[in-house]
Amino acid sequence: MRYVLFTMRDGRISGFKLASEVVLYNIEENKPEKSIRNTGIEALEELIEEYDTWLLFTREISSEDKELVEETGVKVVVTSLETIDEVIGEFFTG
Repeated sequence: MRYVLFTMRDGRISGFKLASEVVLYNIEENKPEKSIRNTGIEALEELIEEYDTWLLFTREISSEDKELVEETGVKVVVTSLETIDEVIGEFFTG
């Protein structure tokens, strides 16, 4: 389980609908792997199919979108943290 996803806008974690990009982050290498323009669920499906992603971090997401994402096998984590570094520190180091 190497890759996680972040919905981002202006360098900060944002809500699913407000995000301008989706960032694929490599947990093992502690670095962003790829970033694509957010086109909604289609953007996520592209990354989920190509990489073994298992978590999506976002500030907010509708129940409908959450259900669509989780149907792909990716768990949605709604967080109040603002940056990727904060999430990595909170969830993956310690």
